[in-house]
Amino acid sequence: MSEAISSERPACCAENATGHDLEKHHREVSPYFQWKGWIDRGVALLLLIPGLPMMGFLIVLVRCTSKGPAIYRQIRVGKHGRTFVMYKIRTMREDAEAVSGPVWTTKGDPRVTLLGRFLRAVHMDELPQLFNVLRGEMSLMGPRPERPEFVQKLTREIPHYAERLQILPGISGLAQINLPPDTDLDSVRRKLLLDLEYVRTASLAFDIRMFLCTCARLVGIKGETAIRMFWLRRCVTEEDIQRFRRPTLSRVNSQSVPRVVEGKRAGVASAGTNGSHISRHRNVFTVDVEDYFQVSAFEGHIHRDSWGKYESRVEANTRRILRLLDKHDIQGTFFILGWVADKCPDLVREIHSRGHEIGSHSYWHRLIYEQSPEEFREDLRRSRDVLEEIVAEPIHAFRAPSFSITRESLWALEILMEEGFRYDSSIFPVHHDRYGIPDAETSLHRIETNGSWIWEFPASVLPIGNINLPTAGGGYFRLYPVSLTQRCLKQINSEHDRPFIFYTHPWEIDPDQPRLSVGTRKSRFRHYVNLASTYDKLDAVLQKFRFGPMKEVIAQYGEHSLTIPLMTAAEPVA
Repeated sequence: MSEAISSERPACCAENATGHDLEKHHREVSPYFQWKGWIDRGVALLLLIPGLPMMGFLIVLVRCTSKGPAIYRQIRVGKHGRTFVMYKIRTMREDAEAVSGPVWTTKGDPRVTLLGRFLRAVHMDELPQLFNVLRGEMSLMGPRPERPEFVQKLTREIPHYAERLQILPGISGLAQINLPPDTDLDSVRRKLLLDLEYVRTASLAFDIRMFLCTCARLVGIKGETAIRMFWLRRCVTEEDIQRFRRPTLSRVNSQSVPRVVEGKRAGVASAGTNGSHISRHRNVFTVDVEDYFQVSAFEGHIHRDSWGKYESRVEANTRRILRLLDKHDIQGTFFILGWVADKCPDLVREIHSRGHEIGSHSYWHRLIYEQSPEEFREDLRRSRDVLEEIVAEPIHAFRAPSFSITRESLWALEILMEEGFRYDSSIFPVHHDRYGIPDAETSLHRIETNGSWIWEFPASVLPIGNINLPTAGGGYFRLYPVSLTQRCLKQINSEHDRPFIFYTHPWEIDPDQPRLSVGTRKSRFRHYVNLASTYDKLDAVLQKFRFGPMKEVIAQYGEHSLTIPLMTAAEPVA
């Protein structure tokens, strides 16, 4: 928005234009705002130590280079529609709006002085607003405060605009960092999308990242570089802002707010019926159906012929996952251990009857690279036959126990092709002591050999430089904060413009499972870490992203994927 001349206007209250809207459209506000003000005031005091002499120098410079006062005061709308006087170092001519009145700025605006252009570029014209922070009228980070004239208009024109007034406005913020100054209603809508993300998800860590990003830009680091350094990049598409337009006869009104898509590519977004914010990409949700005593980490101590002696918890835990998927109206792919299918055929039928894809997870949960090709083929056939007999349809999907198709066991892919499997998800492009091909292709691709082929959907990773950060689920999901997982998955969808595959196990949502005193300390840590929080984390991820069975997602994206010969399947792809 443009700046006004140095004058103090009568305090016209904007509450009439916004108060009812705030009550009508009130949404969840991050609990961080209950104590954020104390942090803001403390930081503002510290910043004023170097800031005061700097402001004094700039005031003298402005007075020497243009007519009029160096500090101007302007009425702005703050929290809950209350107005306050905001202070800035003047960057425009004194008579900038004498004729036009309040209008938006434009690129290369002739009203901005030469010094003003520099001050705006480095945001030093905002320094006096530290006093607004000390007075409790503004925050260091938050939505940019607007003038009452604009707030009244924008509240009428843009649904949900009043929701940004639930918190104190900020000197800087997510919208200001990512987007240029407003020039029209659509630019306001784009910023509103980011402002509402901040209202819902603000945290101390979020504020620190934005503060450091702003500091980086002050010392000369390019804006785009600084934004990516601190994981603040957001892209907002035309489709994202549709819900911030007033409905017409041809548009159905909705109170759901669309999600923000993170990354450099334009990820189209749509809102779920429950108000969740859902990616345009349809990703794959998978479950490896096995019990807590069947994991690879314990197999050296729990023999397979003793499995029947342990308390089975796989049915109750799997049904809990099924109910969670029903809650979010999601179908996925269940890779079921043949031994479990033999013992629990009704569970397999229930999974299938709810619309989920059935795949094989082997029969005995043996690591593939510890088997001979003949042993693997026999185990594969046994698991496939059990599952096909239960669901009465062909089984085409496979996942190896513990992602154990490695460089030493790539021959297993050829056996899968020969046995009629069409989809595999057994390669993990990471370093690990038990699995992984670190430089394997990371996206959905097709592997060919001798005229046959199979789709490979590797466990998803986020490439960061030369490192692949595992983000697909499992122990990594339990170990990471859910916000980190969501951020990584968003980047795969938006910045890399591709779907991801996510996996979990029924025992991972069962903190009350029997504790086994077997295996190494590292193995026990991997198995038991954060079991109590997994269900809630899954709920959060399912609310944020769109999912489907592997066969449907491959049908949607497969035609645009790479084809790689089997002999080079583990080699990096240029």
